[in-house]
Amino acid sequence: MINRDEGQWLSYAEAGRVLGISPEAARQLARRRGWPRRTPNEHNTPARVLVPDDAAVRPRPGMSGGQPPYERGPTGVHVRGTNGTNQAGAESAVRAFEAAVAALTVQLDRERSRVDRAERRLEDERKLGETLREALADAQAAERITADGAAALRALIDDRRSWNLLRRLRWALRGH
Repeated sequence: MINRDEGQWLSYAEAGRVLGISPEAARQLARRRGWPRRTPNEHNTPARVLVPDDAAVRPRPGMSGGQPPYERGPTGVHVRGTNGTNQAGAESAVRAFEAAVAALTVQLDRERSRVDRAERRLEDERKLGETLREALADAQAAERITADGAAALRALIDDRRSWNLLRRLRWALRGH
């Protein structure tokens, strides 16, 4: 049997907020654990249950409605902390959160380093691309010059093929 001095009389909605669960889950929990219940005589007044000070549950994520913990409940009674846990549990959660932040910070630094290396490679490849484009432009210009020279030589050869034998010999003997 629960001692009536070791708890707080709360509505199911208040108990749900204190324990970090929905009002319906608080109602079911009170039934399962046999907590004393007070039903008021007034119409539309919520029933109240005696929530023991040591009552603690493991709430499901997202069931608390996103409400922050509070020190004074709507009835003016003192609420012991988030989800009815003690200070050591809260400190443990803070340490776990800080450890997770530290791990994420290390991971973020590693990813930043990886991005920096990728950016340097990209810049090197951009510079190489510019160098290759310049070399290609130079090679294309040399190819055009060579092609023009070859065309001029072909034209000269074709012209000289039309010469008769005597003219070719005179030209060759002059030493051109």
